[in-house]
Amino acid sequence: MSEFSKSCKLLTKLSTDLDRLLESHSALPPLPPPSSTLTATSSPRTSDFESIRFQIEGEGGIAGKIDRYKQRLTEKDPVTCNDRYGDKMKKNVTEFIASYEAFCADLEIVFAPEGVYESLKQREKTEASNIVKSEEAKKKAKEEEEKRAKMRAEEERLASLTEQQRQEEIQAKEREELRIQAEIARKQRQERETKEREEQERKEQEEYEVERAWVNSIEVGPAGFKSKLQKLPSSACQCLLQLYTQINSRPEDELSRKVKLDNERFHQDCGQYEGGREALIAAGWKLQTLEGVKFFILVEPNLEADLDGWSDWFDNIKANLAILKEI
Repeated sequence: MSEFSKSCKLLTKLSTDLDRLLESHSALPPLPPPSSTLTATSSPRTSDFESIRFQIEGEGGIAGKIDRYKQRLTEKDPVTCNDRYGDKMKKNVTEFIASYEAFCADLEIVFAPEGVYESLKQREKTEASNIVKSEEAKKKAKEEEEKRAKMRAEEERLASLTEQQRQEEIQAKEREELRIQAEIARKQRQERETKEREEQERKEQEEYEVERAWVNSIEVGPAGFKSKLQKLPSSACQCLLQLYTQINSRPEDELSRKVKLDNERFHQDCGQYEGGREALIAAGWKLQTLEGVKFFILVEPNLEADLDGWSDWFDNIKANLAILKEI
């Protein structure tokens, strides 16, 4: 970026900053004249405006470059004898100088003339002193009021001490009664939950024993499978034939080897008949509970760990499929 472009960009930024400061500090008195600038101050307002003026008038500021820009407007190129600046650059430089002069005029408004500032400063000092005195008086009055309020509160506390003690005893007794009631309710709830849990466990154990006895009563193997199928209507055998045909074609599909005990379609097609559920047990299916739901599952051995077992398992599927086709 050229020096002139940097100057234009800086002037645009400073103009924006000055407009913002003028708007926010429009109701405040002027600052010290430029001859007394760059002195130590605790006023953020003074620091803000002095920072802007320093970037204009300080070392390396725009003010030091304006004369050079003005001079170059009249200079000629020593070789071509043409103007150093072209028409477009002349226009840009001229507009920049005009903007700079307007900016400086706005900046001068911020600072008070010689002599006026001292009277303004004295007036500000007097007003600041009056504000301090007023704040001190308010603070003292507030402290007195707080002191009187504390005294009244203490008198009321002493007067109501006996009543307060009586209320505290009543509240303590009520809390103790509530604690005892809560403890009794907790123990009753625990006892009830324990009984319910034991009853549930007893029911589950009874169901398990009945289920185990039922499973153990079924002959597992081809003969048992065939005997159960002979009790079923042809529609139920057709249901099992479709099931085994699907398993035989895709033995790795776990979903086809899992049937809910209360599956409505299976119940309608096969499970409702005597021997329908028993046929699955006879064919090697297991009755298992998964997440609270009972399934008939044809468990697949691990092919990598037990190749022989998996082969026997698949041979059993094919054998059962053959029995179904025969029936």
